Amino acid sequence: MDLRSLECFLTLAELLNFRRAAERANLTQPALSHRIRALEDGLGVRLFERDRRGEAGRLRLGFTVIAFHGALPESVRAFREASPRVEVELVERDSPGLEAALVAEEIDLAVLHPPLETAGLGGVDLPDLRLVLALPERHPLAERDEIDLADLDGEALLLAPRRVGPRFHDRLWQSLSAARARPRVAQEVMPMTTLAGLVAAGAGVGFVTEGIAAIGRPGVVFRPCRPEPPRLPLAFAWRGDQPDPVAARFVALARARLEAPGET
Repeated sequence: MDLRSLECFLTLAELLNFRRAAERANLTQPALSHRIRALEDGLGVRLFERDRRGEAGRLRLGFTVIAFHGALPESVRAFREASPRVEVELVERDSPGLEAALVAEEIDLAVLHPPLETAGLGGVDLPDLRLVLALPERHPLAERDEIDLADLDGEALLLAPRRVGPRFHDRLWQSLSAARARPRVAQEVMPMTTLAGLVAAGAGVGFVTEGIAAIGRPGVVFRPCRPEPPRLPLAFAWRGDQPDPVAARFVALARARLEAPGET
């Protein structure tokens, strides 16, 4: 997937018109069409309907709260515009719940946090999510531009239960231990949006994604840490070896947007 073809795809996804997209990309319309076809051939999926009516269908998309704070909503919007006759249903659950929903055929596709723990599911990784530290605005560490993980020793820490993501949970504690930090667990909480609310209430500090930090929260400041804490993995998941055709089109569109420079 070369950068120029990716830029052409994003332009076409925005404008949904080959002529106008070609003009913006400074290409002839046949040249743009050639690039899009080559991109579709490389991905093995059709990205755009080229007739007037489009293809009808349904996409039941499951997601975690964390996954939906970032570029994913824009991918859903672009998909709705590119495939107006596809009914998109959005379902929010935690990662274990999404795996169960896939097995039960309640959803067609999920955006969750790997690794997958259920047999019979396939998937593809997406760019990991960076974490920052959320602190009450009056916390002594809030005056710093960057937080040393070692300075979290003894702090009241808010975090998700280990069952939600045991491998990531363990990696986070390993990074804290390597920094000689032993915070005390003040409360287990999920989702991260609720965690930010508890930080505002002065219940402790906790890690959230950059996407959640970008929204902001009154009474809370967000700071990067050094060394950088482990990033939260993100992936698409589906039943079987391959997603169904409608889901595959969404996966291709979303990956192109999420993996574009500046999105991670």
